[in-house]
Amino acid sequence: MEMETEREGPGEQYQADRLSNLPDAILHHILSFLEDTRAAAQTSVLSRRFRFLWTSLPDLCFDTKPFSCPYTFFCFVTSSLAARDRSCRLGRLRFYIRRRFGHRNDVTESVYDSRDIALRYAGTKGLYHLVLHNFPDQSHSLSAALLDLDLEHWPTLKTLELAGNRLPPSPPPSFAGITTLHLEDCVVGQVFDALEMFPNLAHLCLINLTVYGYDADKDCEDYADGVRVISGSKLLSLRMETDLRQCPSHSHIEISAPNLTVFRYKAFHMFDSLSVIDLPSLQHAQVYFSHAEDEDPELKADEFFNLLRGLRNAEFLKLNTEFLQALLDGDVLEHHKCSFTGLKSLKLLLVLGLVYLQR
Repeated sequence: MEMETEREGPGEQYQADRLSNLPDAILHHILSFLEDTRAAAQTSVLSRRFRFLWTSLPDLCFDTKPFSCPYTFFCFVTSSLAARDRSCRLGRLRFYIRRRFGHRNDVTESVYDSRDIALRYAGTKGLYHLVLHNFPDQSHSLSAALLDLDLEHWPTLKTLELAGNRLPPSPPPSFAGITTLHLEDCVVGQVFDALEMFPNLAHLCLINLTVYGYDADKDCEDYADGVRVISGSKLLSLRMETDLRQCPSHSHIEISAPNLTVFRYKAFHMFDSLSVIDLPSLQHAQVYFSHAEDEDPELKADEFFNLLRGLRNAEFLKLNTEFLQALLDGDVLEHHKCSFTGLKSLKLLLVLGLVYLQR
C-alpha cells in the first residue's frame, strides 16, 4: 500500500526521529515533566537536536536531593545558568533544599549562595512563578537576594511559594504584582499581614505558620495575642491549615472577603478562634477538624457553630464527621438555627470513606 513507509535496507543506519522533529515549545513541555534541571541536562546526550535544548528551558528546577556534596551542587547551579541561552526568558524557578551535608549535618552557605545567584539571574528574565523550599525543620531567613531586589521591578512575578523560610519582622518592598501566595512551615512575626505585604492577592494558602517568639511551654498570657483580620476585596480563594502547637492559643482570626468563592480550613488538635464575618460570594467551603484524645471538642462547640454560620452562603459544603459530632455533642444545633439558603450539595467526610448528602 502507498501509505506504508518503506523500510530501510540492512546497511542503512537512518531512522526517522519524530520526537526530534517536534518544535522547541513542545519539547520544552515534555522536559518539564522530568524531576529537575539536572535530569533535563542529561538529555543532551540523546542526539544533536537535544544537545543544547535544555539551555533554553522556560522552567528551571534545582534540587539538592541527588547531590552528595554542596560544592558540586553550587557548581551545577552556576554552570547551568552560565550555559543558558541569554535570549530566552525564564518563566518559573523552583529551588528545593531538601537535604543536609557534611559531618555537621547542616546546609552549608554555598547552597544558599547558589540560591541567591539563581534569584538574581531570574530577576532579569521575566519570571512569573517562584518556588523556594528549605529543609523542613531548618527555617532560614528569606533570601537576601529576594529582599534586596526591588520586586516592583519584577512586574511579571505573579506566583510565590515559600516553605521553611523565616519572613522578616518588617515588611519587604512591595510585592504588588503577586496574585498567588503559598506559605508553608514558615516563621512569621506576630504582626504579619499577608494582604498588606501582597495587596493584590487573589489566592492565598497558609499552612502551619509558626509565630515569632512563641513557646508552647510558656503561659499564653506572655504573648500579645491580638485579632488578626484576613480581608481583601480581590481575594478569591483561601486555604488554611493549622496546628495550634505552633500558634498562641488566644489568637483570634477574622475573615472578611466579599469576593471570596473558595474557602478550605483544616485544624489539627484544638480548634483555634476563627470567625467568618462577610463571605457573600462563597461557593465552595470545606472544614476539617481533628483533635487529640485528651481534648474535649464540646468546649469549642459555640465557636464551631459561629464558623458554620459564617459559611451560610456556600453552595457546596464539605464537613468531616468530627466537626459535626462536636456540634451535636455541644447541643448548639438545638438552641440555634443556621440556614443555608443556597446550598446545593453537602458532603460528610469520613475516616474510611465519603458519604454524599445531596440537597
